[in-house]
Order: sequence, then C-alpha cells, then structure tokens
Amino acid sequence: MTDAITIKNLTYSYPDQGELFKGFDLTVQKGEWLSIVGHNGSGKSTLAKLILGLLDFDKGHISVFGKKLSEETLAAIRAEVGMVFQNPDNQFVGATVADDVAFGLENRQVPSLEMPAKIEAALRQVEMLDYAEREPHTLSGGQKQRVAMASVLALQPRVIILDEATAMLDPEGKQAVLKTIKELKAAYQEKLTMIVITHDMEEAALADRVVVLDDGQLVYDEAPETLFLKGHALQELGLTQPFAMALQSALGLQNPSYQSKQELATWLSTLKA
Repeated sequence: MTDAITIKNLTYSYPDQGELFKGFDLTVQKGEWLSIVGHNGSGKSTLAKLILGLLDFDKGHISVFGKKLSEETLAAIRAEVGMVFQNPDNQFVGATVADDVAFGLENRQVPSLEMPAKIEAALRQVEMLDYAEREPHTLSGGQKQRVAMASVLALQPRVIILDEATAMLDPEGKQAVLKTIKELKAAYQEKLTMIVITHDMEEAALADRVVVLDDGQLVYDEAPETLFLKGHALQELGLTQPFAMALQSALGLQNPSYQSKQELATWLSTLKA
C-alpha cells in the first residue's frame, strides 16, 4: 500500500518550553483511517500542525505522497491535506453556509462557473445541502462541524485531518459527525486517507489503526482490537478502554475482538448462564 504521509527522524521543540518530538517516525498509508490518541499535551495537535506546515520542525522530514515538506512545496502539500479543527466557530468566514464553502474555492481560484456544483456536491456529502442559505451561527454544533467538513471536501484533498472534531459537541452532534466520517470513508475508500485526533476511545475504535502518543513519544501503534486489550497500560497513560471492552474485562469475559455497545449486547445475549 502506498504511503500517504511519511515522517522520519522528526525533532521539534516548543519555543522556550523544551523538546517534544525527538527522532519521531510515523507512516500513514494511503486510504487508511488512523486515530491518534494521547493525554492532553502528548503532542497530537502539534503533530497535525507540523504535517500542515503550520509549525516549523527542527530536524527530520515530512513527506506527503512522496513530496517532502518545504517552503517550496508547502502550497502543493496543503492542497493535498485538509484539516477540520476542534471549534467550528473559528472556521467560519462566510455569511451563509454556501458562502463559507465557497471561500476555500475562491482562494484556490476555482472558476466561478464551476463553484456551484462543487458547493452542492460537498454539502450533499455531509447532508447539509438543505442548510446552504442558512447563517452559520444558527446551526447546532454538529451541523457547524459538518459544514466545516464540507468546506474541506469541496477542495478535494487526498488527506483529511480531524483534530478533536467532536470534542465540543453534544452526544447527538457527535454521533452525526461520526456517521458522516464513516460514510465518507466508505464512499471514498482508498482515495481518502483520514487522520482522526481524539481523546475518545469509542471514536478511536472505529479506525483501522490507532497510534498512542505520550509526551511526543510513540508508545503504541496497533489495530484497535489489539490495543484495547491493554487496559492497565492504557490507564497508566491517562487513557481508558472503550466501554464495551471495559465491560467485558469487568465481567471476566474473554472476547478476542472489540465490538460496539450494540454488538456487545447481542454477543452477551448468546452466552449461556
């Protein structure tokens, strides 16, 4: 499988705060859904900003589809990588939902005749087309985040980074955004690589692969069903198991793969007393 992002020997220090990453390596494969988890301050969001060139690293290199990040390649790499941030209110610049999606297209100098179709397609993908003429401030948190995703999708990046995109949402909004993420991944498959930064283990469990960071160090890099068996080790890192896995452990049950709450309930109902 082709590498979408390759990070080699990365070293980065915060100004006046010391070193965070030292000799850090990570590869993200084309078409995969990678979750990055870790306690606050572990380096998750900083890593995303380094990939996008929002921060300058000290040593090493970052490549996106084989193109090394540099001042000369920065614009080209940002055309390949889109990012959805934690607070959707910080991303809105348009008077209406459609205007907001149009903003990025205008910056890319997309011909005006092509823009309406791109805006419509992006909003349709996140089920927000009916809200195209609404003012962003009238939307719920989940709706705002889906519009932010549409603004990224309209630019047709090959990599989307979601940085704690559900952290500020209520349960309903969170489920709506996660549903959109799963649908996008299913629709694009290997054409879209997704990096989801989160502290929510239920969310991380949806990924193909989970990376655990601790103070800039890569501690684990595994499939979720393997990682979440490490209950005690995760607790020491300030993390928890997903509810279904934690419940199985508490009941002393041995089930080899992670399951959702619904799947776990079904599985438990088949067990004999």
